[in-house]
Amino acid sequence: MSKEEINARRDSFRTDLYSSTHNIEWIFHKHIINKSPYVFLENPDKEHELAKLVQEYFNVNYKDFIIIGSAQLGYSLSPVKNYKDFDAKSDIDLAIIDSKLFMDLKQELYDFTDGLRTDWIETVFHPNPRMYIYSKDIHKTEDQRVIYENQFSYYKYLSKGWFRADYKPNEFEICRNGKRFIDFQREIHTVFDRKIGLAIYENWFFFMNYHIKNLEMLKLRMRVETDVAK
Repeated sequence: MSKEEINARRDSFRTDLYSSTHNIEWIFHKHIINKSPYVFLENPDKEHELAKLVQEYFNVNYKDFIIIGSAQLGYSLSPVKNYKDFDAKSDIDLAIIDSKLFMDLKQELYDFTDGLRTDWIETVFHPNPRMYIYSKDIHKTEDQRVIYENQFSYYKYLSKGWFRADYKPNEFEICRNGKRFIDFQREIHTVFDRKIGLAIYENWFFFMNYHIKNLEMLKLRMRVETDVAK
């Protein structure tokens, strides 16, 4: 994979982001939606293999998922990673945007946890979660309740129209057609030699607005850094 291609993509993005000519939604569509995924530039047929696996395991149409993150762009937009290049250790991050799948999972997890009355603590992705203590009256310890980070994060992201597979209970299955998520992960690793990250969005409103808000923060940060450097 070409270092020159990554640099060209990153420079184009930063130029567009800094410019006052283009609005954020235009940048979102140009750089996150409409570019060919960087991870498959050298072998476009691999993208069709991935689409086939996603359809097989989640029963969604090809148009209802998109590669995101550094696998799509060639570099990371995470502020803590400072536009780090996509490399041999990078994951392939996927977003599925499908209202039916989102609602089915939401209802199935509701039933799985007995109406959300059953707590879950650790997950495969987050085995050592923090614990939050809450109470109607902070002065009465007998009224204190506990919620663990994975469960709290699941609720937080669900309210943003985002089902986070990494925060689900370990025993809860998200794949369709009688298939298992652990087998999906294994197939991805076998075919692409990479780990997979997965987010399931309720609709395009939540998916697009999550990314647009991140782009707005990046644009603000870039302008502040530029002003400080002057």
